[in-house]
Amino acid sequence: LAASILRYGRLENLGGVEIPDDERQTAMAWIEIKAGSRRREAIRTLREKGHWPFDRPIPVVMRDSRGFWENLVENVVRLDIEPWEIGRRLSEASGSGSTHQEIGMRVGRTTGWVTRHVQIGRGVSPVTIEFIKKNRLRLSLGELHRLSFLRDRYGDADGEAQIGAIVKRRRRR
Repeated sequence: LAASILRYGRLENLGGVEIPDDERQTAMAWIEIKAGSRRREAIRTLREKGHWPFDRPIPVVMRDSRGFWENLVENVVRLDIEPWEIGRRLSEASGSGSTHQEIGMRVGRTTGWVTRHVQIGRGVSPVTIEFIKKNRLRLSLGELHRLSFLRDRYGDADGEAQIGAIVKRRRRR
């Protein structure tokens, strides 16, 4: 990303929100970046290497929604974010009173897409996620969605059953 910014310039602005006076850690820290943290880190790298002067400003588009939606929308379009991570963020929005249809309209996705991701975010066990990461498995959205319905007798995500289903399916292949 740093090389791309150096060669082509910054193609998108960062998105930020103003930090209330009583929450600021220092007088200079009055903006919290809600969208574009990877771009900010790339610019920091360029500054350290002398390719971006320290007195050159970094444009930030200020938002008034405390940045939740801007951050969510930006992360939804990233290719490298896992479905359960998106699902957990969408679940936060859902838990705050937004319907799946409203969330879908805000992030530019269908209601069904939102519902599937929320189910994955709520239903895939942290143990299962670690197993997937450790073994570098690439599961389809459909596989993750099916796994999210495997629950223990208390209604919680059943990591053991989910991992068992993954192993069983892999053996069949």
